[in-house]
Amino acid sequence: MKELLKKYIEGKTDATETETVENWILSSDKNQKTYNILKTANTINSFEETEAQINVDKELIKLEASKTKSSKSIRTYYKYAAIFIVLLGGAYIFLIQNSFQQKSIPENAITLTLDDGTIKVISENSEEEILSSTGKMVGVKGLNKIVYKNIANNIETEAVSYNTLNVPYGKQFNLELADGSVIYLNAGSRITYPTNFNGQKHREVLISGEAFFEIAKDTLHPFVVRANNLGVQVYGTKFNVSAYKEDATVQTVLVEGSVGLYSENEDKKTETTFLKPGYMATWEKADENISIGKTDVSIYTSWMQGELVFKHMPFRNILKKLERHYNVSIDMPTDSIANLTFTASFNEDKALPEVLETFKQYYGIHYQINNNKVNIY
Repeated sequence: MKELLKKYIEGKTDATETETVENWILSSDKNQKTYNILKTANTINSFEETEAQINVDKELIKLEASKTKSSKSIRTYYKYAAIFIVLLGGAYIFLIQNSFQQKSIPENAITLTLDDGTIKVISENSEEEILSSTGKMVGVKGLNKIVYKNIANNIETEAVSYNTLNVPYGKQFNLELADGSVIYLNAGSRITYPTNFNGQKHREVLISGEAFFEIAKDTLHPFVVRANNLGVQVYGTKFNVSAYKEDATVQTVLVEGSVGLYSENEDKKTETTFLKPGYMATWEKADENISIGKTDVSIYTSWMQGELVFKHMPFRNILKKLERHYNVSIDMPTDSIANLTFTASFNEDKALPEVLETFKQYYGIHYQINNNKVNIY
């Protein structure tokens, strides 16, 4: 990919190569940083190679000399100016390209970003092959699920690559990894995972949002879920992780087995906290503290059956879950209502108006629905 990036920076790529590079750049912040670094290095090298041929205004040289600036400082000035211009221009290009690509993909589409940056819209009701960046089949997409098991295991020579699956509000999707582990993704979730585990000491995935994990047991290759700076290490178990970006905490609920949780920030790892079945670990993002408490696990896993279960939950938190589940925007009420706690449950057949009508009947709230926007008062 580095050689292709260099070719792109020098303006020598054809239409297909250009599209491949631009998709790769737009797929992650890390890729954008890599591109900027290479672009800057190329600019500086070009400057140094042609510096002797540049016709610099003699009066400018005299002015700089009068300020006791050496030719070395002039050279340094232009280098940093080049860096600034490249970074500024790169940021502008990324904004324009990202805006264009976002407009071409429906907001409610499930998407799969391949290792080379290619973004595919995933149909929930069709079957198709999932190809690697080299064109080899590494998975199959069935109804509401992508499966890498067995297929990827037979490709021993295939290099490890990472895909990112994005599930928007109002939808759910399942994923079966090459080791047989199954992951159920809730609405508004995103997971980055390897298409195979060839030669990997650890099996690692990165999650944002909410997911239920059924991990295939492999004591020689621990499975690690990363959410923000929290690490959850397991060997074979079932558990739920809720790690939405807008929430102040990351919650891990253990159904069976055993997991260890730790904070990892700036290459520093805290002591591992172990969780037992029937308990929930709450990790505070602000201070990175972990607290443990016994809980009813069904409350935190009912979403897989399409059910909504709230137990002594603040109304503001309930509304956020409704937003994700029904893919709507809800104007939050005043603190006097938002901080009240409620207990309620709704099955998967309940439409949003019915849910809101229940809260109106029993709790005295009022609401208005306008397309996909809801006002609570």
